[in-house]
Amino acid sequence: MITRVSAATVGLLVYVGMLLAGYLAGNPFSTIIQRALCGLAGGLLLGYVAGRLGQVIVHEHFQRMVQADAEADEELPAAPAAGEPNGEDGEKKPEESSGANKEDRKNNREIGSPPAGRSVSTRAAEQAIQEVT
Repeated sequence: MITRVSAATVGLLVYVGMLLAGYLAGNPFSTIIQRALCGLAGGLLLGYVAGRLGQVIVHEHFQRMVQADAEADEELPAAPAAGEPNGEDGEKKPEESSGANKEDRKNNREIGSPPAGRSVSTRAAEQAIQEVT
């Protein structure tokens, strides 16, 4: 999307610039139009390349941010899950009976917690990458 927008914008800017330059130079109408159309084609190509380059740079930076976030999540110690001793006084946390599904209890995860090794922001980032690509 950004490549098409940048290509169209740059192409039209070059086209208008060529029209004005040709008119101000006093060139004949056919010469102005021919040169402006050549400028439009060149501007489209230049804008497409610039837009694609920007898109690749942003995508790579976003991928690095997601990877760094995932690595940071792996380094954090896991919090005690519901029903496990919390470590200090040996008491167990009360389990939430309403809304808990079998998979959460099977994996000893608290309700609403992200899957092991992934934070909520990592999942949101991965969804955003899927939407972009």
